[in-house]
Amino acid sequence: MKKYFALTVVAAFLLAMSSFVHSSEDNDGEDDKVTNSEVWDYMHENVFKKLYTLVDYDGKKSFSRCPSGFGQYMDTDATTNDFVFGTITYAQGCDRDDYCLYKIDWNKKETFLRKSEKEAYVALDTFVKNNKVKTAKI
Repeated sequence: MKKYFALTVVAAFLLAMSSFVHSSEDNDGEDDKVTNSEVWDYMHENVFKKLYTLVDYDGKKSFSRCPSGFGQYMDTDATTNDFVFGTITYAQGCDRDDYCLYKIDWNKKETFLRKSEKEAYVALDTFVKNNKVKTAKI
């Protein structure tokens, strides 16, 4: 009886420890996939600053119960290690609307935008140049 008990304890211990072991064969590339926080940092530093010129954004007026400004939602199903897809939103107080769609070539760090699914993606600078400034309601 003691033999079976000892064998059960050892088996339970080994089973518990096996969940902590990570073999390289188990890695299906998910560890290298772009994260939402990486995309947020990139968008904040490289994209939103240029888009603010299109909405007459004033950062001093953006602080409220519902902060104003640009945000992004990454489409994790469509995103790969090479390309990131998602939606940029713009909030004016508590009113948040979809602003445009984005695609980022993550290797080259190049951003492409389009207003709708029917349009083709264009480079960020071209998008800014082709759109008219809208006065924000802030």
